[in-house]
Amino acid sequence: MSKFRNLVLAIGVISSVKPLVAQTQDTALKRAGVFEKMYTGGIGALRWYDVPIAAVNVSELLLVSSNSSGKPIKFPPTEFDKSFQPHVGVHGPQTIVGRVDEEGAAAFLVSRLLVNLGADLLGGNVTSEDYHRTFWFYKSIVYTYSLNLLAKNIVYRMRPNGSDNQSFFSGHSSTAFCTASYISLELGDWYDRWEFTKTNDALRLTLKIGSDISLYAGATYVAYARMHDEKHYFSDVAVGAVVGTVVGTLMYRWHGKNESHTNEGLSFFLVDKTPTMFYVLRF
Repeated sequence: MSKFRNLVLAIGVISSVKPLVAQTQDTALKRAGVFEKMYTGGIGALRWYDVPIAAVNVSELLLVSSNSSGKPIKFPPTEFDKSFQPHVGVHGPQTIVGRVDEEGAAAFLVSRLLVNLGADLLGGNVTSEDYHRTFWFYKSIVYTYSLNLLAKNIVYRMRPNGSDNQSFFSGHSSTAFCTASYISLELGDWYDRWEFTKTNDALRLTLKIGSDISLYAGATYVAYARMHDEKHYFSDVAVGAVVGTVVGTLMYRWHGKNESHTNEGLSFFLVDKTPTMFYVLRF
C-alpha cells in the first residue's frame, strides 16, 4: 500500500504542476486541460477531516511493530475460528490474492484514472467531476486501510500460520468489500441514469443484481483466499467484510451523486495573472 500512496502522490504533483506550464501547440494545450481537470478533481476530493486519516498513515512506522507483544488489546481466535480454520486452511502455495498483496487496490485506482484519461484525450465529455469521483473512490479505500492499520497495531492476534500477530482484521477482505459496496452503489445510480436502462425496469434490475452478485462474489473469494492461505481466521475476514462494506457505503452516500466538489476544498485560480490558491470550508 505504500507504493500505492506514492503513486497517488506522484499523480497529484504532476496534476498540480502541469497546468501551470506554458503551452503553445494545440496538442499540448489539450494535455494541459486534461491535467487541469485531474488536478481540480483530485484537490476537490480533499477535506479538512482527512488530516486525522493522513496522520494515521504517516505515523505507521511509529506504531507498534508486528512482532511486538505489548499491544494493548489481546484478542485470541474464538473456538469457532480454531475449529473452522483446519477445514479451509491449506499449507503450500498461496492463492493469487496472497501474491498481489495490496496492489489490487492500486489497480482499481489506476484503471479508473486511465479510463478517464483515455476518454478525455480522445475527445470524450470528461469533466473534473469525473476525476473527482475517481479520487473519492480512492479515498474510501484509504479510510478502510487506515482503520485496518490502526486495528493491526493495537490488537494482538497471531495469524493461523504463526507468521506474525497482525491477524485482526483482514485488510484484503476490508478493501475488497469496500470496493464492492462502493462500486455497487455507483453502478446502481448509473443504471438509473443510463438512457438504455432508466426506462426499462426489468433490464435495470437485472443489471443491478448481476453487478452486485459479481462484485460481492469477488470480495467473498478474497476473504476465502485469506483463510485458505492461513493468513486469517474466519472472524478476521468477517469483521473486515463488515468494516469495508460500512465504509464503502458511507463514503459513497457521504459524497452524494449530486455533490459538487467546487463547494468545498482547494481551488486554483488566476487573479490578475497571479497564481492564487483558495481553500473554501463549508460548515
